[in-house]
Amino acid sequence: MPIAFTDDNKLPKVINLIVLEQYINYIYLHLYSLYFILEDNEESLLTDTIFENPYVKGLLYGIVHSNISKTLNKSSEDQIASKIKNCISSIISNNNLTIDSSDIKVDRYDDGYQVLLNSSKLFILFKNDRSWFLKTRPLIR
Repeated sequence: MPIAFTDDNKLPKVINLIVLEQYINYIYLHLYSLYFILEDNEESLLTDTIFENPYVKGLLYGIVHSNISKTLNKSSEDQIASKIKNCISSIISNNNLTIDSSDIKVDRYDDGYQVLLNSSKLFILFKNDRSWFLKTRPLIR
C-alpha cells in the first residue's frame, strides 16, 4: 500500500499492514483494559476511594483545565492557599458540583499544597519552575 514517494530515488514508502494491525491491537487492548479499570463498576480501581464520586472527578477535571497556574504565579507565598480554595470554590459553583466548598481544606504540604475534602486527601498542587502540577495519591500499589 504505497502512501508517498521520496523525491530523491522515487521509491515508494509502504505500510506493512500486518505490523500495523499488531500495533493497533496492542493499543486497543491497553485502552480497553484502562477503560475497564476506570469505568464505574465494582471492579474499578476507583471503587471505595474518594475518586469514585463523579463530582470529585468533575472537580479534578475543572482544576486541570483552569488557569490556576497563572493565578498562583501572580500570588505571594502567603496568599496561595486562599487562592487555591477560591479557585476550587469557583469550579464547584460554576459546574454545579454537589460538593460543599466549606468541606474543602487547603494545607501546606512538603513542597506544595494538599487539598482535602472532609478528611479525604484529594490531591496535591506543587510548583515546578513556573508551572503548577496536580498529583493524586497512587491507586495501584
